[in-house]
Amino acid sequence: MSNSSQFHLQYLKLAVPDLESYLLSPAVFWPLPSAPTSLNEPGMDQMTLGGVVLSLKVITAYALPEAMTLSHLVEDVRERWRSNWAKKAAKEFSQRVRNWEHTVGELTHQTAGRLNVYRAQVRNRVILELLKDEMSPERPTELAVLASLDTTLRNLFVQGDFLWDAPLQSIFPQPRFWFLYLASVQIQ
Repeated sequence: MSNSSQFHLQYLKLAVPDLESYLLSPAVFWPLPSAPTSLNEPGMDQMTLGGVVLSLKVITAYALPEAMTLSHLVEDVRERWRSNWAKKAAKEFSQRVRNWEHTVGELTHQTAGRLNVYRAQVRNRVILELLKDEMSPERPTELAVLASLDTTLRNLFVQGDFLWDAPLQSIFPQPRFWFLYLASVQIQ
């Protein structure tokens, strides 16, 4: 089992029991106080809808035995609270777009180590892409901002190899997840 699959499995085991309460709350970021700090992964101490969706995709890619059970549990909550699910996804999308805007702004002012910084932050862009499927498409402003940020990224990087672990490539294909296939920096 890879470190990535272990992290995502642990995350879901902590998040799924609180998922319904989270969906019924106004919070976008839900604390997971029992999260082990030994994994040292960003986001391990808080649940978000995007984090849950991403983690489900990852454990499915690694074909972990628990994947089917956790997927059914999440789908059950999603079906019972579909409206809350979509609203929560939209709220998280708005916050993540603002965070991503800040990240891309920093990348435009940085040349040395730009790809390393990007690699550490691209998880946020992946979650944004996944959240598009979870919310109603009534966010034209945020979608336009994201499209503009994508244009900036395409000017900062060139296409390259897949940035994450090889088993994940099948669930994050090009062209939809093109931002996971950037390996080199263009000279400005």
